[in-house]
Amino acid sequence: MGLSAMNLSRRLSLIFLGITATMLIAGQTVLKSHLQQQAFIYYWLICFTFTALTFIAALIDLRSVRRRSREEQKDLLRKALLDLDKTNRDGHKDRPDQFE
Repeated sequence: MGLSAMNLSRRLSLIFLGITATMLIAGQTVLKSHLQQQAFIYYWLICFTFTALTFIAALIDLRSVRRRSREEQKDLLRKALLDLDKTNRDGHKDRPDQFE
């Protein structure tokens, strides 16, 4: 996943979280007396759906961050080994001899 995909999942997470928080506050204050029977169930079901969408978007973002971190670690190790190999081929030693 590229950087733009990570930004998209983070933005979606924030949007879903904002909707969830707004619905939670509105449902517990302004709309509490208006939510009766089926409307109550549907309202909180929609709120739960946005909560689940927030969680899923966060997991996707976490997965992409872990994948990117793993790739960067592999690249860093590969570069370090190539530098070490180049140093050995040039006739330099890894560490100075202790008896010189």
